[in-house]
Amino acid sequence: MTVESDRNHVAPVNESSRRLLERRVQQLDERLELLRGALEDGQRSREVVQERLRISEERDRVLGLLDTSSPGDDHPDDPHVVEIGDTVGIRHADGTEEQYLVVHGFEVELGDRRISPDSPLGRAVLGRHVGDVVDVDAPSGTYRCTVTAASRA
Repeated sequence: MTVESDRNHVAPVNESSRRLLERRVQQLDERLELLRGALEDGQRSREVVQERLRISEERDRVLGLLDTSSPGDDHPDDPHVVEIGDTVGIRHADGTEEQYLVVHGFEVELGDRRISPDSPLGRAVLGRHVGDVVDVDAPSGTYRCTVTAASRA
């Protein structure tokens, strides 16, 4: 699947990620229903109203993301280039290796080892080839790592 993350950039979202986003909408619907019940029970505190608004806005963003999805088959796929939906292998300068799933920003909170294209590491590796050495401009300072793998589930 793909999704338009901004007006000029189309980013792929795989089927597994789509299911996670759909599950997120269900979770948000359940929380909204609980808050609706609290409001009906007379708990009209400012916090309840603000939480309901925040959840509604997140739900709208996730639904917008799902609505703009289209089959990923429309876009050429290069298995050696890091794209959203890929598991990317990273080797740090000290030799340690890590793997991350590159996901759309809405999906980051849905699981461990997920990075967004908006994160420093995500920006550094997205669109790069296996074997590329990248500089990551992190808040704690710039560091260098190597892209060791890019694979799709």
